[in-house]
Amino acid sequence: MLLEKFQGHLSDAERLLLAGVAALEKLRVGKQAQLDAGQLLAEATALDPETLQAALQRLSEDLGALEWNADLGQYELIADAYTRGQFQQWLRQRQKAITAEMVRDLFVGRGAADSEIGNIETGFGASRQIATPD
Repeated sequence: MLLEKFQGHLSDAERLLLAGVAALEKLRVGKQAQLDAGQLLAEATALDPETLQAALQRLSEDLGALEWNADLGQYELIADAYTRGQFQQWLRQRQKAITAEMVRDLFVGRGAADSEIGNIETGFGASRQIATPD
């Protein structure tokens, strides 16, 4: 999909890099430091470090086709989707829209439902001949 999208704009090294990232994603290589992931990509693509770095920079910064995901410890292909940064920005905007009253209502509603708080029948009123439910 990315190859089709950027067909006329990619160098051979950039095409190899996209294929290498896709291959490492399929292999599900464990979480790596960014430097180690770069070395794995260099081995997967047979690109020298300078060419690889230039291709990484162009694909991530200029074209927005790649992104480093520190949580997963891998490079990710970005195809017609929001990047992690855009998603986090959206979450922050949604978080700012939450008011104290909304939090209170959620807490009270969920607390009552989860703890099954309701009327508790006791024998106290009947034993003392109290007719009101107070």
